[in-house]
Amino acid sequence: AQVKELRRLKKKKEEMPRDTLAIRMSTTGAVIRHPDVKAFRMPARAGGWIAFTQEPPREEKGDTKAKKKSKKNSEENGYTLRVLSTNSEQSLSFPFVRDFLFSRYGQALVFSTTGNDSTVKAGVYHHDLTTGATTALFQGRPKHKFKGLSSSENGDQVSFLADTDTTKALVRHWKLFHWKKGSVAATEIAVESNAGGQLTSEHYTPVFSKDGTKLFFGVAPVPRSEEHTSELQSHLNLV
Repeated sequence: AQVKELRRLKKKKEEMPRDTLAIRMSTTGAVIRHPDVKAFRMPARAGGWIAFTQEPPREEKGDTKAKKKSKKNSEENGYTLRVLSTNSEQSLSFPFVRDFLFSRYGQALVFSTTGNDSTVKAGVYHHDLTTGATTALFQGRPKHKFKGLSSSENGDQVSFLADTDTTKALVRHWKLFHWKKGSVAATEIAVESNAGGQLTSEHYTPVFSKDGTKLFFGVAPVPRSEEHTSELQSHLNLV
């Protein structure tokens, strides 16, 4: 009711209340609350883990103290990701995460980050929740974009889309990557050369088959704007 009333009053986003994640411990009955939660996820078919991103605490009004310029949590930069074990006091934290997911049965966590310029570089990572090992599947630049994170059911394979073009090109050539446990890094799947010149579709999240032997992904024709530009350029070259 409070949120509905604030929306009616057309309050700004920063004036709206934030979500709080409450976790009730079945062993003790205690309820632990985590404020300023942006998003949370759990394995689809298993318990044991929960992960959530948190926004930074709001600054108090009138706080005019000089602050050092540093990278801040935001929609563009990503948010701090916290990973908690519901069976123990084990917890993990990763900086500036933009997207994340668990494998179906909770063996692995996959996430993309813009990096903190010191200990964690921008890219896509796989964290094995059984061994505790974190593997960099792809490391790039903070301005590189990643989406379509996907994991096989057992967490041993990962697929994702990457846009490494930092220009303002109207047509975006998203690249499809695949990683299998034991590999040093993810490798690019050559889509355009094997799909009749069509592009990898950024609007379809890659999906692994149940047994992990197949990877389904979307393709789309080259946008007409690029075709028209090429035709126009050819015409101008002939004049």
